[in-house]
Amino acid sequence: GVHNIILDCRACDSSQTVHPECWPIPVPRNDPYFPALNISSGRPHCIAFTRSLPGQQRLGPREQLNQNTAFLDASQIYGQNICAADKLRQFQGGKLNITLPAHGRGKNLMPTTKTSEECKAESGHCFVAGDNRASEQPALAAMHTIFLREHNRIADELARLNPHWEDERLFQEGRRIMGAMHQHIVYNEFLPRIIGLNAMNLYDLRVRTEGYSTDYDPTCNPSIFNEFATAAFRFGHSLVKPNFKRMDSEFSEVKGRDLKLSDMFFNTDKLYEPGMMDDLVRGVSTTSMETLDQFISDEVTNHLFEDKNVPYSGMDLAALNIQRARDHGIPGYNHYRAICNLTRAERFEGLKREIAPPVIERLRRTYSHVDDIDL
Repeated sequence: GVHNIILDCRACDSSQTVHPECWPIPVPRNDPYFPALNISSGRPHCIAFTRSLPGQQRLGPREQLNQNTAFLDASQIYGQNICAADKLRQFQGGKLNITLPAHGRGKNLMPTTKTSEECKAESGHCFVAGDNRASEQPALAAMHTIFLREHNRIADELARLNPHWEDERLFQEGRRIMGAMHQHIVYNEFLPRIIGLNAMNLYDLRVRTEGYSTDYDPTCNPSIFNEFATAAFRFGHSLVKPNFKRMDSEFSEVKGRDLKLSDMFFNTDKLYEPGMMDDLVRGVSTTSMETLDQFISDEVTNHLFEDKNVPYSGMDLAALNIQRARDHGIPGYNHYRAICNLTRAERFEGLKREIAPPVIERLRRTYSHVDDIDL
């Protein structure tokens, strides 16, 4: 919006009354949770949706900008550009900005801001990092905090080993090491769990234990496929748990002290409690994720970014995902079956080799034709 305001696209007619890039999602009359009519106004109820910013480099179909760089360069720590990076730096000892806990003791936290329009914390303070979602929920904020502390630890160690290095050298060398650590986590730990060792070997993605690679191709376009950003990578939403468990220093569950996800969106005040950050990290690193399937927790399908004072003000992440792919002009699932060397299905029965019968039946009830299935 004008002057960087966040558009309010909740009203069903907001594309006419607020901004043409509003594209709210109408709630159908048979929705199992959201009322079809707004309780306070009696008017049709819609879920807010703002279209992605278009960014054309040439004539042709509408394309979208990705705010994040495609490189695995740890930019979630350092920002997407030099201006953002400069705001996050101390410019002393190669280190990043920090804040101390409210009681003045303990480990460092991320810097904060009181100007975030998305912040829901009672204190008004939300964290600032290289990615503007750092305060979206507490476990994510905890991960960002770990990376921040690790950068500063490395900068201190580099300064100890190289007392003649100035701030800029310490910062850039620390960032280079952090980028390598991030890439190692992605390729050595994350990707093998996601696509399996067969695919890792097939595409030569395994991390080498010695030597170096000369495979870098400077002519290859590194940007992310629109289909990946708007559909494929969102599989992670199925893995989201409704609660964050806390584990004490003995790795015993802190009973009755779980953090409910829908209470914690952009609400970081809990992380100032002594021991909370450590409890959370122990919890997320020792409890299993949700199963990867066609189900998503109602914490994000009914209560996403909900205002507790406004009934049914939450959003539906699954609906947003589908609408986002349509916003970006992504063709249907059947189109990609053909691209991926599967048979293009003429009828729903043609999906049965890859999709379980109960899921096919639900797709049949949802879509009038197999070509309509969203990616």
